[in-house]
Amino acid sequence: DMPFALQDMLLELDDLEPGYQRGDDTGCGALSPEGRPPELAAVLGGTFPSYCINQFEQPIGPGVHPLTESVVVELPTSEMAAEVMTEAVALARYFLGLNRPVSDPESVDFADEAIIFASEEVNYGDGGLIFGWRDGQRIHFVGVVAGFGRMDLDGYVRFLAETQQRRSEGR
Repeated sequence: DMPFALQDMLLELDDLEPGYQRGDDTGCGALSPEGRPPELAAVLGGTFPSYCINQFEQPIGPGVHPLTESVVVELPTSEMAAEVMTEAVALARYFLGLNRPVSDPESVDFADEAIIFASEEVNYGDGGLIFGWRDGQRIHFVGVVAGFGRMDLDGYVRFLAETQQRRSEGR
């Protein structure tokens, strides 16, 4: 029953700009050993954390974001989550398929720690931003691939992250 609680913490269609539809990578599961990056395998060992992901796609047109993803991973303890956060790039790559991530530590009032990644998405020929944060034993990611238009991507990703955090607190 835990994955359903995690599912409720994710962004939903009504949190996004109009025109999105649910993508194929939506679902919940356990972070199994198959496909784990080595950095994560070293930290997680025999732990198989629960996760959920919502993927949203938008038909490509001028000024739109064709892909938005919302992820939450629940670790057994805050300590393990903090350790996994040191490998946030590997975790984000596992879920969101980052190319050439560039990360910077962030400070936000709703998280124990946070990080923002810029990436180049070869599939869409444009950049994206991913905001990752830890709230106790949960690690969250919100990612937006920018498509062919540019708006305030940084502000938009932060807005979506705050929205997801409110959902995770049941607000």
